[in-house]
Amino acid sequence: MKIKDIKFNLLIISILMLITAPAYAYLDSGTGSVIIQMLFAGIAGLLAILKLYWEKAKASWRWFCHLFKRKQKPESKPVSQPTSSLNQKSHHDKTR
Repeated sequence: MKIKDIKFNLLIISILMLITAPAYAYLDSGTGSVIIQMLFAGIAGLLAILKLYWEKAKASWRWFCHLFKRKQKPESKPVSQPTSSLNQKSHHDKTR
């Protein structure tokens, strides 16, 4: 959407909100509890679906990550010569 269209739509909505008629309606005292129940039911439903399909979701995620994983070549470590403890300086020698 262009900025002109957005501004025009906001202007029309603002004008329509200023000329509304009263509805003479009210929210019942049980309406809030119904809204909260729907929210909790939605969360419980999402958790149940997640539990049912968790293994499939994990397998799909592993497959997806495997597609983008780069194969790394095993690095060969250079063979180091064993050093005697007499040749190494201690920490105290280095700080002096």
